[in-house]
Amino acid sequence: STLHADPFDWMGTNYCLEGSKLWTFIAPDALGTSQINVAASLNAYRVEPNAWEDGDRDDEANLNQQRPEIAAGWQSDLNLYASLDQIHEWPDCEDLSEMEPAQRIESLNDILRNAARLMPQGKWRDPSINASQIHMCLQREGDLVLIPPGWWHQTLHLEPTIALASQYTNSR
Repeated sequence: STLHADPFDWMGTNYCLEGSKLWTFIAPDALGTSQINVAASLNAYRVEPNAWEDGDRDDEANLNQQRPEIAAGWQSDLNLYASLDQIHEWPDCEDLSEMEPAQRIESLNDILRNAARLMPQGKWRDPSINASQIHMCLQREGDLVLIPPGWWHQTLHLEPTIALASQYTNSR
C-alpha cells in the first residue's frame, strides 16, 4: 500500500486469512495527538473525499464540506520499502511457500528483526519524527492488526496475502 493516514479519524482493522505482511506505523507525534508535523515531514498531501458524490447520501456528503479536516485522508509519495532491493538475503514469495512451517516462521521472524534496515534515510528524518514514533510488526495468518486513528501506515506483502479489512468511526 502507499504510505497514508486514513480519513474520518477511523480505527482500522486488518485480519490476515492467508500469507504475511510487514506493517510500518508512524505515530502522529510523540504523544499521538497531531498529524500536522508528521504530514509536513513526509511531504504529505490531502486526498480529497469522493464518496457520496452521486447525491444519494446528503448527510454524509455534507460532512465532507463541514469537516474537511477529517473527511480527507493524508497520503505521501514516500515509499518506506524503497530500499528493499538492497536486501538480497530475504526469501522471496516462492521460497516462503516451499518452506516447512517452522522454517517459514523463523524466516518471517528474521525479516521482522531486520526490517529497520528498510527505513529510508534522508530529508524526511527531521526532528518532528523520532524513533519512538516508528513501529513495525509482522502479520501472519490469524493475526489481527489494529490501526489507530490518525496513524500513518504502509504495508509490504511478503507473499500472496488474503485479508479482511474494516473501519470504525463514531459520530464525533
